Amino acid sequence: MPVRSAQGSGYALVRPPGAGRGAPAGKGPRPAIGAALVGALIFAPQAEAAPVRGKVGGLDALLNPVWNEARDVASRRYTWREQSPTVLDKFRHLTASPSKEVCIVAFGEGAPVRETVQVRLGGGRTTPVTLVVTPGATIDLLNRDAFRHRPYIVNQPSFQAADMAAGTNRQWKVPGPGTYELRDELFPSVRSWIVVEPNAVARTHPAADGSFAFANLPPGEYTLRAYFSGAPAGAPRPIKVTEKALEIKEALALDVKDKAQ
Repeated sequence: MPVRSAQGSGYALVRPPGAGRGAPAGKGPRPAIGAALVGALIFAPQAEAAPVRGKVGGLDALLNPVWNEARDVASRRYTWREQSPTVLDKFRHLTASPSKEVCIVAFGEGAPVRETVQVRLGGGRTTPVTLVVTPGATIDLLNRDAFRHRPYIVNQPSFQAADMAAGTNRQWKVPGPGTYELRDELFPSVRSWIVVEPNAVARTHPAADGSFAFANLPPGEYTLRAYFSGAPAGAPRPIKVTEKALEIKEALALDVKDKAQ
């Protein structure tokens, strides 16, 4: 009897042979047992962890290092813009995009996950900008722009600058622990970081308001830490996860005084 799993639901859908295909004309009704089993759900008990929710503070102080590079006269990256009187002052202040540039990591005990993580290259940026993975992970870099890029990892012979046509991808298996910087010979605005941490068991990226959530942390003790521009931002926060939902009351303060270099 074939079984089709309902992804993420904790249920399995059982379909008897021939069910759902309809009986040939003139062959009479289907057996009653077949009709009774079509769409039947069998519960598969699973021990699922309760969600962990929290918030980061200090997002308004985040300044992407690319902006500092651009305003340096020696870089010769000039633009001319006229301020619009219809744009409020509060929207003229440059701030980072949390969902791209801030990574919240849960550290704990457990074997490193040898995952493949896709990093999308498009619009002069990468998504995400800061990423934390464990040793042995593979980065799948995808060019979503309609033109070529020449990305490279700084001081890494295993990922040197090479043309990437539109719609193509390159893969890179991260080496040991450390911080690796991704840049592009053709687009100076492409500057992102891959942080390799052996004890990272989960990661997430906050929303625009700073809220974040971990959905699948098994019960246990963890340490949360935020990363920005490839470096820790703010003090670590110990937490204890149980079967009940955890709401972290105090926001994780992002200390970014040295992150805009």
